[in-house]
Amino acid sequence: MVWLLALVALAALAIYGLNGRRLTDTERDRYARFEEFAHNVPGVLYQFRIDPQGTMGFPFVSERIESLTGCTAGAVMADAEVIFSRIHGDDRAAVFKAIEDSKEALETFEVTFRLEHVKHGTRWLEASSTPSRSDDGTLTWHGYLEDVTEERATQDRLEQADKVFEVMREGILIADESHRIVRINPALERMLGYSSEELRGKTPAMLYSSRDREAAYQDILNALDAGAGRWQGDVQMQRRDGSAIDIDCFVARIRNEAMGTVRHISVLHDISERLSYQQRLERLASFDVLTGLPNRRLLSDRLDQAIAQSQRTGEVFAVCMLDLDDFKPVNDRFGHEAGDQVLKAVGERLGDTLRGEDTVARVGGDEFVIVIRHYKRDPVVFDRILNALAGPIELDASQATVEVRGSLGVSLFEPTTPLNGDQLLRQADQAAYRVKSRGGHDYLFFSGPDTK
Repeated sequence: MVWLLALVALAALAIYGLNGRRLTDTERDRYARFEEFAHNVPGVLYQFRIDPQGTMGFPFVSERIESLTGCTAGAVMADAEVIFSRIHGDDRAAVFKAIEDSKEALETFEVTFRLEHVKHGTRWLEASSTPSRSDDGTLTWHGYLEDVTEERATQDRLEQADKVFEVMREGILIADESHRIVRINPALERMLGYSSEELRGKTPAMLYSSRDREAAYQDILNALDAGAGRWQGDVQMQRRDGSAIDIDCFVARIRNEAMGTVRHISVLHDISERLSYQQRLERLASFDVLTGLPNRRLLSDRLDQAIAQSQRTGEVFAVCMLDLDDFKPVNDRFGHEAGDQVLKAVGERLGDTLRGEDTVARVGGDEFVIVIRHYKRDPVVFDRILNALAGPIELDASQATVEVRGSLGVSLFEPTTPLNGDQLLRQADQAAYRVKSRGGHDYLFFSGPDTK
């Protein structure tokens, strides 16, 4: 900028120091070079002057003023208001304050403002000039004016991007070409419990849980460095307090060709709540809401698995239908809330009685189905099931105690005479019905439609 101002001053001396005398060859050569320079420089060279009476004017403005403002150099030099009148109304005060401050302190005048171009509408201009005071009190600024509209637009986009970075609900992580963290946004700080300063210079590997630190993180690196330059998938990360968090992760490699730089941008979305909701839905689809036991749908899957296993290994398994005795009087006397408490207690007792490989399911009302794997033809297991129901159940609401018993029908799956799950359930139900008609609190094997 100093050399530009020097050239402006040189031109001014050449123009205003002539006093009618002929230019020397050296002066003509300097002036010609200045005119060539002023015509080709991308901005506008200018002189701005305020005389002791306060009159403002432009003794010199290079021809490029017309492309920047739409006003000719001659018009601007003839009347400074030609250009001042085109300054955006919201910026006029700032421009004149900058002039006044520079005048008072004799310091560099610098200001960025909007100007309404005759043809191109609003443009951003930046002016810079150095003031000097003559003996008579006249102030003259020698300066440079340039169009910074594109730079302002770029700056605005950067500022907007930075604001988006700050307010995004998703976590954002920026890493350099070596996968060292440069910056994270506030959302990720809240999500993981780390500050941007704590993570700067470290690799994202430290943020992954032990489950995904090796396989998933390495897959991401391979995709970024040797693959498509992007990766998306679900990963598990680890918060600062050590707890795990499930994340939907999108990572992309971005190269700035002009700057020759590479950045890796990760957008991270917390899906823990979504996964928890999905798990709740899956549980609702497969488990009884009241007791937490498998429902009819999951029971059907377990029966199919048991049948397939039996056909491979030759094992025998038992399907039992348990119908509670004396349950209706509990509902009638104490209400449905008490009945629900009894059903939950029965489910817990059955679960405590059986092995982990067995299945207890509630299929509706007061009916439970029990699948006993690897049945050894020892009926003592059925006595154990019925005895598990014995004992009082305390009701919270009424502070009373009740007891229930059960009728147990048993159907056996033998590989030599295979049945499907529905057939096994029907047979066990028929056997349970027969037990109940005899007074209950017993078990009976299905041996045909006329089970005795």
